[in-house]
Amino acid sequence: MRTSRIVLVCATALALFIGSVAVGQETQQARPSPEALFNMYMRSPHIKGPVEQKAAGEQFAWHARTGLGHYVRAYKAWGDTEWLDWGVKYYDFLIGAMQTGPDGYKGWVGPYIYMGEVWCDVHVGDSILLEGILEFSELVLKDEKLKEKYGKKAMEYVNIAKRDCIEKWDARGTWYEDGEIGGYVGWDTYCEPGKLDTWKKMPDYRGSGGSLPFNKHMDMAAVSLAIYRITGEEPYRERARKIYNFQKSRMMVNGDHYTWNYWEPMGPMD
Repeated sequence: MRTSRIVLVCATALALFIGSVAVGQETQQARPSPEALFNMYMRSPHIKGPVEQKAAGEQFAWHARTGLGHYVRAYKAWGDTEWLDWGVKYYDFLIGAMQTGPDGYKGWVGPYIYMGEVWCDVHVGDSILLEGILEFSELVLKDEKLKEKYGKKAMEYVNIAKRDCIEKWDARGTWYEDGEIGGYVGWDTYCEPGKLDTWKKMPDYRGSGGSLPFNKHMDMAAVSLAIYRITGEEPYRERARKIYNFQKSRMMVNGDHYTWNYWEPMGPMD
């Protein structure tokens, strides 16, 4: 519930600023400024607060994601590459906020949203930010003209998503599949605040070792599909397919419609 309120507040504030992007019929003078949008986020204490709170785990990711899609959407509306220039500044700020864990993989490490006295990175934090950044990469790498200017940066983002999202969570043993279904379990490993040199297993913490809620599976699937669309590498498509199969397997017919729960057990770990 707390996360939902955060996202609602951020989305409402941003809608007031950027709402004219959706219309696409305003005069040049009425258009929002990409620089002003960027600066608005840089003033947010949730995104660029005190040094000890920067890149603060899942909470940081939920706040930071609200600014991701508007740069690409505005470019599509007006064809002005200044939006992509400022988008790259925002994406690079986010990538620069990643920290390296003891296993060598990077993530947005910060307070665990359920137990703030320990730090970690989480699937949903990685996936909701990288999914938005990959929207830029997909746009650029389909357009030869854009590729000339932004292609190197776009591929940099793709490689980060492949290594520090999909590969990382596989290497940490959180991917589970059983025949035609697959999904992720919560990692059971954390560190002391600000001490990223040693992970410690804490399997009793809430969410540790159990299958993730559906939204977090689906966000990881979205990253996998974006990588597939960009690279054509079939294993990423297959990963997404198995995640979608898992959710479909838990949908229930209720009269003339389907229902499903926010969370359903995936395997023996639950």
